Amino acid sequence: MATAMSVFARLFLWGEVGAQRDTALVDQLFAHVRRAAHGVQPVLVAVDGFAAYPKVIRKHFSTVVRSGRVGRPPRVPWADLHIAQVVKHHSGRVLTAIERRVVHGCRLRVDELIALSQCELGRINTAFIERLNATFRARLPALAQRTRNLAQGCTRLRREMFWSGGVKRQLETQWVILTRVLCFGSSVQV
Repeated sequence: MATAMSVFARLFLWGEVGAQRDTALVDQLFAHVRRAAHGVQPVLVAVDGFAAYPKVIRKHFSTVVRSGRVGRPPRVPWADLHIAQVVKHHSGRVLTAIERRVVHGCRLRVDELIALSQCELGRINTAFIERLNATFRARLPALAQRTRNLAQGCTRLRREMFWSGGVKRQLETQWVILTRVLCFGSSVQV
């Protein structure tokens, strides 16, 4: 399972499901994320320690520069693209250290973007997406590592993931706003 969300809006962008997490799965995910972020500057992507993420992100968030020469044209990453990575080191089942690093971009700009998205002084973390993944695993038992529930294919799981992560959450938010309008007579920020 690979998922993406906009932290600032707490919006589920896309999710992909596969038998194993590999470069192809991450590639499918970021193809959709790029479409959602098209024309949006700046872009900060915080990922876990999976090695395929930085390469795939640079591939999708780049522009092909055609020079007229023979051969494949080079890809230039977007000017305000920043990739942060959180690597957790374990000794057995015990967490020993957490390493936060900027893989691509400027550390100062990353800190500015984190401050904008988290409304307080924060640091590079993947807590929001980990919480979203835990919600998916709780609501969709076939996504848990060990389960007796039949998955019945990745297409069905992708649809269920979209419903429980995207549509259902948006409907719940709209219901809360509608309830507050009916009860209090005015719109209250959620």
